[in-house]
Amino acid sequence: MIFTKVWWRSALIRAGKTAAQTAIAMLPAAITITAVDWLTTIGSSVLAALVSLLMSLAGLPEVDGRTMPWWKAMLIRAVKTMAQTAVGLIPAAATITDVRWLAVLGTAGLAGLISVLTSLAGLPEADAE
Repeated sequence: MIFTKVWWRSALIRAGKTAAQTAIAMLPAAITITAVDWLTTIGSSVLAALVSLLMSLAGLPEVDGRTMPWWKAMLIRAVKTMAQTAVGLIPAAATITDVRWLAVLGTAGLAGLISVLTSLAGLPEADAE
């Protein structure tokens, strides 16, 4: 089922959501909208989206016809979003010792919370209730 039209649609929707959630989570780091580092925000969001696409290679439950309880689908998506956001933020540092880990974890956590809120609109892999 990989690389079908349905797979690409599902994977791109997931990647788009991840990019948006990462970008939104990065905005509070700036005091004002004019202080946002847009290049880093866009670059990190695009990288998080690419990581999302790569993770989709392992399979997408909504494409494979698998369902699960809503809470489990929401939790899986939130954890994946947090990981993808963290991976998207790390290259912003020059070296691994320059990574601001507290900021990375805080931003990834906020992206995970945004993912949970986004999941309230529904998840295609969740059991129909």
